[in-house]
Amino acid sequence: MFEDIEIKLCVGINDNTHLKEIGLSKGFFSGWNFKYKSKFFNNFLPILNKQTTKLRLKNMSFDVFVPTYFDPYFLPALGNKPFILPVFDMIHELFPQYFASSDKTVGNKKLLLSLATKIVAISQSTKNDILSLYPEIDPEKIVVIHLANSFEINRKFKFNTP
Repeated sequence: MFEDIEIKLCVGINDNTHLKEIGLSKGFFSGWNFKYKSKFFNNFLPILNKQTTKLRLKNMSFDVFVPTYFDPYFLPALGNKPFILPVFDMIHELFPQYFASSDKTVGNKKLLLSLATKIVAISQSTKNDILSLYPEIDPEKIVVIHLANSFEINRKFKFNTP
């Protein structure tokens, strides 16, 4: 279906076995379980991956970048390339009392929302929350794409639902 699309990962080291299973993560460290490594290693890994990502963004040929969280570290390396920002919810903004005052998620998310070429919201509710909290965001910039699954439908069972 999407034979002409190539996916490249920027991250250098990860512990996601699913990426390895589908052939997107290659390399010596890919797919390893790092949870039981030293605290130093767990703290160093994100720094190493950010540096690797920035280096690859500067040197790789690509059409669009999709960050995995609301950390703007990649912006200087991205240059004028477009990026799509996935947004699952606006929990930090809606319930700030449950997060530390030092948490930078709200500020980072606001910055990235304003700079993103497109925003993917996982529901109409999330899109509505974004627009309610940040009315300056162009609604046309936000696309709702619902989460999906790969489960097969079992049609043996019939449910009487309204």
